[in-house]
Amino acid sequence: MQMLPTTFELIRGALKCDPTLGPADRARILATLRNGKPAPEQPTNAGPRILRPKIVAERLGRTTRSVHQLCQQGILQKVKLPGRQRAAGILESSLIAALSNAE
Repeated sequence: MQMLPTTFELIRGALKCDPTLGPADRARILATLRNGKPAPEQPTNAGPRILRPKIVAERLGRTTRSVHQLCQQGILQKVKLPGRQRAAGILESSLIAALSNAE
């Protein structure tokens, strides 16, 4: 179903007046109206990926204790969240670097 250009311009103007919508949201809504189907959403980079010590141990074929020892030696990097004393996990990038250096 095709909408009239005047209707499309009216909706565009209403979306510009809405302060809760950002430019990306506005463009996505207008693309959906124009094409008739929703536009694919762009993946967002949430930041570095943090792995639990058990998963790292499984990938390395070692125990969790040896994973913690690798962290103490500086081979793997633990991540501490602000205001916390204990680490939340291990950076996946440090695991990948350690695996590539081992080969």
